[in-house]
Amino acid sequence: MDLSPNRLIDIEQLEKRLARKEAQEDCGFLDSRDPFVTLTEKFGDAFAEYRRQWHAASHFELETAFPLQLDFELNYSCNLKCPMCTWSIEETSGTGRKDWFPFDKFQEIIRYGVARGLKALDMSFVNEPLIRKDLPEFIDFARQAGIVDVGFNTNGTLLTPELSYRLIESGLTRIQFSLDAFSVETYNKVRTGGDYDKVLKNVLRFLELRREKESDLPLVAVSFVKQKDNEKELDKFVNFWEPRVDYLLIREYLNPVLPSDEHYDDKSKMFSEMRHTTGEFKCTKPWQRMIVRHDGTLLPCCTFHGAYLPMGNVFQKPLDEVWNSRQMHNLRMLHKRGEFYKNEICKACAFSSTVNQSAWDV
Repeated sequence: MDLSPNRLIDIEQLEKRLARKEAQEDCGFLDSRDPFVTLTEKFGDAFAEYRRQWHAASHFELETAFPLQLDFELNYSCNLKCPMCTWSIEETSGTGRKDWFPFDKFQEIIRYGVARGLKALDMSFVNEPLIRKDLPEFIDFARQAGIVDVGFNTNGTLLTPELSYRLIESGLTRIQFSLDAFSVETYNKVRTGGDYDKVLKNVLRFLELRREKESDLPLVAVSFVKQKDNEKELDKFVNFWEPRVDYLLIREYLNPVLPSDEHYDDKSKMFSEMRHTTGEFKCTKPWQRMIVRHDGTLLPCCTFHGAYLPMGNVFQKPLDEVWNSRQMHNLRMLHKRGEFYKNEICKACAFSSTVNQSAWDV
């Protein structure tokens, strides 16, 4: 197969084609190919109502009784050590099955949540979800229980035809492959430990298997985190993948560590020259979702920095008790007012992602 692009894309024009959905948005769907519009057309009123609530929560107009989405970290492990991730500075890549979230507790949370308004799941956080070969069982249970949207991000290295079939049959609605490169040389810099040719074949084979199954789900995306070592390949990446997948995600690099960390300065050198910045930052994440870590810790945010804002533990308290706590309410109100800088973790996240620090005197 010829992988060379037959045209180049002007980067400035490409930037204009990104449909950024939220005030501080660190990613965009290329040419407004929003997967949620496609899924609304497919699933009808139930999905449309979920997205109506999501829109209202994202505009700080609706404080729900239960998170609309839960992000599960079913295993605390990864098989790569990408420089953009905290795994790059970990001594190990995880401690094995003892850090796996139990299926029975997952079932309990899903049943409890669906009865109280839970609509969607993301099956990934700071981990590689395909390390768990039983992942399709979690997805199948969730969909059967009434979850309308289930997706996850993966580096794609562990995908096999058998696992692909199981994922397609599980009811998965979205799968997003983190590639971040168009050449082997660049991939080796930004996806340490991976195999570009293998991942490329895995993604293309997944698309073939979906066609063979005559299924239009899951929707398939590839994502590109803009950073210093890969930004010059963004046009080629888009040109190759745009006609092949359902949508593309172009993300901004986020420094994964706090300013107090010894690696902060080195990680800050990775920002792309094409970095999208804004003077506004009103994080919508605490209004939409909670993250359930492998050990039950509940977080209000899906970024690396969210790990420094534990709100409770699902093994100790009902999840909605934590969601409706004064601490969570205050965090939501802080972002509604645009006062992110009053929380030191949120402030670090803002300046490590999309806020132009030179525009602020705080």
